[in-house]
Amino acid sequence: WMPVEEDPGGSGVLGYRINLQQYDYGTGEWESIEPYFIIYDSFIDVTEWLSTGTYRWQIWTIDNAANHGEPSPWLYFECPLG
Repeated sequence: WMPVEEDPGGSGVLGYRINLQQYDYGTGEWESIEPYFIIYDSFIDVTEWLSTGTYRWQIWTIDNAANHGEPSPWLYFECPLG
């Protein structure tokens, strides 16, 4: 993903919120993975929280006034990644 370059509201971008979920084949539902966090760097490696499986994630900005941007579309991947 690419970080936001501008904040038209003028408060500046605080960081980005990630929603990372794993598909549970037993229940047929997506389950959120902790930790729930704000990241400040586009180079964070979230794979330390992953095991073998199917995942989806989305990201959105949070500005310094605590406003949330629109979430990105869901993006999907399988783990292991290699």
